[in-house]
Amino acid sequence: TLLPKELWSLLKKLPYTLRYNLYSAWRKPGLEKGTLRSMLPKDFKSGKIPKPLGNIESEIETGIAARYVLKRISKENIKDMGRQLSKTSHNNPLVVFTDILAKIESYDNLILMMVDTFQFATELSLDVMGYCLLLSLGGGDEGGHRRSGTKMGGLNTEQWLASLETFTGAFYKKFP
Repeated sequence: TLLPKELWSLLKKLPYTLRYNLYSAWRKPGLEKGTLRSMLPKDFKSGKIPKPLGNIESEIETGIAARYVLKRISKENIKDMGRQLSKTSHNNPLVVFTDILAKIESYDNLILMMVDTFQFATELSLDVMGYCLLLSLGGGDEGGHRRSGTKMGGLNTEQWLASLETFTGAFYKKFP
């Protein structure tokens, strides 16, 4: 956790708009397999790959590890799984937090447990979560994609939005 602390000591001096632009650049053109899906066959042949394949592989491995932990998290093992999730997020917090927010949108009973897992997170991770929250709440992304006002993935707009609002309130109450 020394590297995230050192990185945060530099990044915290930047305005949040610049930090969020940096996080957006780390995210482009997508996360995990989304990066590969966004590429055309001619990109592979020409060698114009938007992210190094090692980064994409790392994102995929981080996503698999995060989803493994998220499937096993419960009130009884929140400390152990929270530590494990926090360690996983050191590798690529954007992947882990995107997965966490997707779970929260669907399962509102996870909100307080997920907030508790952040007690093991670094300050850099907490800042990245703020960026991920803005994207999930409808801040759009690099492609200009915005959420539909009707239904999304079988959920009513009110349901996923209410879950994210509740999580955001609880998150910033505990980690101002």
